[in-house]
Amino acid sequence: MLWFYPPEVAIALTAMVHLLNSAVKSILNRRVNWGIVLSFGIPSVLCSLLGSMLLSILALKPLIIFDLTHGNLTHPVQLLSIIVGGLMMIFAVIEFTMKKTEVSFPMWLGGVFSGFFGGLSGHQGALRSMFLIKRMKEIKEFVATTAFISLATDIARNSVYWTTLNWRLVDFTQLLIVSMGSILGVFLGTYLLKKITLHLIQYLVAVGLFFLGLSITIGLI
Repeated sequence: MLWFYPPEVAIALTAMVHLLNSAVKSILNRRVNWGIVLSFGIPSVLCSLLGSMLLSILALKPLIIFDLTHGNLTHPVQLLSIIVGGLMMIFAVIEFTMKKTEVSFPMWLGGVFSGFFGGLSGHQGALRSMFLIKRMKEIKEFVATTAFISLATDIARNSVYWTTLNWRLVDFTQLLIVSMGSILGVFLGTYLLKKITLHLIQYLVAVGLFFLGLSITIGLI
């Protein structure tokens, strides 16, 4: 999405696809740990509203930090681009090196961080995994619980995006195609969950996110 839209619109569109993805995952995986939903999910939902509001505020008055435009090779770099690109690189490193690392902070604090950065930049999965991966022994319970929390968080942040951002630039046909791909990915992932782990794909995604974030911060995108 970042190839086609400003950062705030790209994040909002991705959030819509993510919401659909989370909804399908929640339907297919129903072994939810409601205790974790209450202690982690509620702070996540509330703080996602704060993060998405901050994103909308930053998008209202774009602040150019530097402009090294040369022909059509680069673009002026806004404050929002640096924030989003920097967070993408940070969370790519987390995804690559620390996703299965257990952290000892309280779960409500994990919900705060996960929800806030989910609302601001769309990155919530890596932090959520760090806080919850060792607290649930069964993979099906983990998938079901994180999918439900993600769904609730996505509903909250999308409610802010829809009412505050500019949607006139959006190609909804493109959004429909991406959404269909997301649903297919859920079904494929649910099938493969029983057979293999997808560490290679996770690493490739993390590397791609890092270089995409770097490209945003230097104006290539």
